[in-house]
Amino acid sequence: MMNQAIPFSAVLLVSILTLAGCEKKEVVPTATEQSHDVFALKVGQCFNDEAPISDSAENTSISTVPLIECQQPHDNEVFANHDLTGSSFPTEDEMDSQATSLCRGSFEAYVGKAYDDSVFSVGWISPTAESWSKNDRTINCMLYQDDTKITGSKRGAAI
Repeated sequence: MMNQAIPFSAVLLVSILTLAGCEKKEVVPTATEQSHDVFALKVGQCFNDEAPISDSAENTSISTVPLIECQQPHDNEVFANHDLTGSSFPTEDEMDSQATSLCRGSFEAYVGKAYDDSVFSVGWISPTAESWSKNDRTINCMLYQDDTKITGSKRGAAI
């Protein structure tokens, strides 16, 4: 199975879903979800997809995600946080390259199975030019499974 990486941005989400021919499913929030700041996501937290606010065909904005207990069915699990270095904001290609390398490089240590052999895909929430100017340098790596809710944490699951 070939995994896809779909980059998310903390404030400005660059959507490649339509370019890749993929569609994210609509999420109906549950009573146990809490709105959570994307700048404060921690390893091991789980959240559902949120319908982003679109300002064009390619750009969408998010600032919070619906955080949910991992024991409940959910869309994403944060498995790593990485701080980028450098003084200038990376280009989109540089950001994607760094995020892909960092997230895939951290995947096996969290899940217990190599990324290419896993049933999960990897995505990330990355800084935008605006958040970068406010000292946001964090790439939040998350795992998800296409078209399927995840139940329970996948830390050490080896699947």
